[in-house]
Amino acid sequence: MFSKAKLGTRQGKPMPRTRKTITPLTKTAINELSKPGRYPEGTTPCLYLRVMPSGGKSWVFMWQRGRKQSELGLGSWTGAGKAGMTSIAMARKKAIAIHEQIGAGQDPMAEKRNASMTFRKCFNALLDSLKPTFRNKKTVGGWETSLGHAAAIADMPVNAIGVEDVLGILKPLWLEKAETAKQLKGRVERTLDWAKAKGYRSGDNPASWRGNLDHLLPKRPKLQRGHHPAMPYADLPAFIAGLDITSDPALPPLLLTILTAVRSGETRLAEWSEFDLDKGLWRIPAKRTKTAARDHIVPLSKPALAILAAQERVTGESRVFPALEENDMRDALSKVVSGKIAVPHGFRSTFKDFCSNETRFARETVEECLDHQIGGQVEQSYRRSIAVAKRRAVLDAWANYATGKQNVTAMMKRAKKIPHLWEV
Repeated sequence: MFSKAKLGTRQGKPMPRTRKTITPLTKTAINELSKPGRYPEGTTPCLYLRVMPSGGKSWVFMWQRGRKQSELGLGSWTGAGKAGMTSIAMARKKAIAIHEQIGAGQDPMAEKRNASMTFRKCFNALLDSLKPTFRNKKTVGGWETSLGHAAAIADMPVNAIGVEDVLGILKPLWLEKAETAKQLKGRVERTLDWAKAKGYRSGDNPASWRGNLDHLLPKRPKLQRGHHPAMPYADLPAFIAGLDITSDPALPPLLLTILTAVRSGETRLAEWSEFDLDKGLWRIPAKRTKTAARDHIVPLSKPALAILAAQERVTGESRVFPALEENDMRDALSKVVSGKIAVPHGFRSTFKDFCSNETRFARETVEECLDHQIGGQVEQSYRRSIAVAKRRAVLDAWANYATGKQNVTAMMKRAKKIPHLWEV
């Protein structure tokens, strides 16, 4: 009488299958493979060699994630990839590393993606997302400069950056260029926060200050917070009286910068189309101002107009001072006084101190002369129609004080006798 067990079973249970022995792949065997398909490596689970119809051969790691089968490329056997040839030993090493990641509860696909996401890529992606919110193109330039200071970590995987890496780019700047370092730290911290939010890294931010970098970096000098050396206003009339305007072609634009209280870059790039000399007005386009919020209208005093009247126009050149380079005014000033005493931008502070201590002009009007925004948009719109007349009174008083009894027109006529001053 036959047992009720099915054929091929033992006592109603499945017969144990004989496991097929897989011969480990060798270099010779791999080179002989030509039939398209997937071949197990033979010693490391989930590691396969894939042969393509084109004849290309590459390593893949295949595993089951829940109900989904996943596949991760580990390199080319034929050396067709950017990384060159991946040997059997290298493929085994990569596969073992993936097994360790899976055992630790990590996602190998995410780890590979994160490894290819560098700090530079994250930085640029964050910057692109922020550009529409910037009011000034100069801000973009500032971010790009910070990336240059972060060159040592720029091409590192963003998930591999640690505290020591951040310290490495901050320390060279921390005491010498404190504001630059502060901006760099903030932008690095923001980039790493962005990367964490996007899933490219995890853990604490190595660029955070509290409880982290505040214990590792020295305190910065209190005066190193962006203050520019400024000449005391009491010394200004004597300084201008002793100024040999013919000694350097950058001194006339420097004097114009002082008398108008504008930023040196606004003078350097000034164009003739911005000036209405008949009305005594200089309209600096919003795109050339620091805030880029609105045009900055500068009433021109008689001494300021004298400087412009003496400036010869160069045919085919729109700029008022076409030969002027970025640091020329600073360099010219340093030949007269020490850079520790005054720099071009510092004269804006000199102007403000004079107005605050020696005049009764409204603070708001003085701030408007400096192109500082006062109040909200509504208040600014109401002030716009009356501000020019008030600012003219301020700048006239400033020019009269700064030049004293100096005849600026005569000064410029003397300068005009020196041909090289006006050559490009």
